[in-house]
Amino acid sequence: MLRIIPIICLIHLTLIAQEEEARLWTNATDFSWVESQGNSESATIGLKNEFAWKKDHHALNFKITAVRAKSATLTYVASGSISDPTFTEFKDSRLTDERYGFKSSYERAFSEHKSWFVGLDWDRNEFAGIKSRTTISTGLSQTWIKVERKTWSTKLGAQYTDEDPVLEVAGIDSQYAAARANSAFMTKVGENSEFKQNIELIWNLNDTEDVRSDIEFAFAVNISARLALKTSLQLLYDRQPSFQSVDFIENDETIASVPYQLQEWDRALTTSLVVNF
Repeated sequence: MLRIIPIICLIHLTLIAQEEEARLWTNATDFSWVESQGNSESATIGLKNEFAWKKDHHALNFKITAVRAKSATLTYVASGSISDPTFTEFKDSRLTDERYGFKSSYERAFSEHKSWFVGLDWDRNEFAGIKSRTTISTGLSQTWIKVERKTWSTKLGAQYTDEDPVLEVAGIDSQYAAARANSAFMTKVGENSEFKQNIELIWNLNDTEDVRSDIEFAFAVNISARLALKTSLQLLYDRQPSFQSVDFIENDETIASVPYQLQEWDRALTTSLVVNF
């Protein structure tokens, strides 16, 4: 994840240096950090960067996301004299969440409200059973509402997905074509706030029972011209979730491993500081 930070810094420096081009670019960086220490230890870091460029009939969009959470369980053992014991601390640290993602798209408008798009996405979420998932997509976009305080657009297209699951299970395709639909809505709330809703649905054309969705709601309040506080809720749904390997225990001994299907829903509630450029 540390490799992402220099990239974002480079983008910011480029924006400052190219004053003539600055009005063509927008950039928003979300950052969140939670840490606790003492009788328990945990740390969660979240990063999201959305970068957009638009000129005439052409538009480019890039989005980077990263979440990493780690916690430690502290246990103690006493030894020596029972009246004056010596305590030894043991720390068991482990990751509890780790997700990375990248989305990119190019759009070519052929009218005021209609455009064609092509996209390249990648994500990794081993806790959801995905080591790597790469997607190439294309389709059409329609803008239904575009006024000063409100926008609404939809996309409809097709994609090809190549997945590398944590555990491969016979009978489940890791490469498949799919149909996709997207709805993006934004409205201003008062003078300093805005609400966004983004819904994405994906249907596996090889197995129509395999449906995935990515739903996000976000509410941001501006605290200055460049800074905002944002609360967002992301809901990830997979009707046919991936698998992980689970030990099969008999007579207190592990004798085999069996596949266990993970949960259909993942939820993430985030409060972050947003820096706008």
